[in-house]
Amino acid sequence: MSEDSLQGHHNGSAASQLYEHEWTRAAQLRFDRSSYPALRQLRCRFDDGRLVIHGKVGSYFQKQLAQAALSDLGDVEIVNQAEVVTPLESALSAGDLI
Repeated sequence: MSEDSLQGHHNGSAASQLYEHEWTRAAQLRFDRSSYPALRQLRCRFDDGRLVIHGKVGSYFQKQLAQAALSDLGDVEIVNQAEVVTPLESALSAGDLI
């Protein structure tokens, strides 16, 4: 299914799950193919009719890039919950400095 065809789907029980899966897949492919390594670490999920971005990035610029990467997917609300962390915070959360 192409990204363009996602706009024309209607919600139904089984159809809705496929619809949500396709939105999530299209968004995730954009992140996975990004030339920015930080974006390749992000994940998406479909929740209550919205596409939600999750993960950690190193700057507000990268957070904006994530939003922009999905902005032309179609008629879906994007909620950017990516967390901006400093390199030190990132290392501490990964246990690299302990």
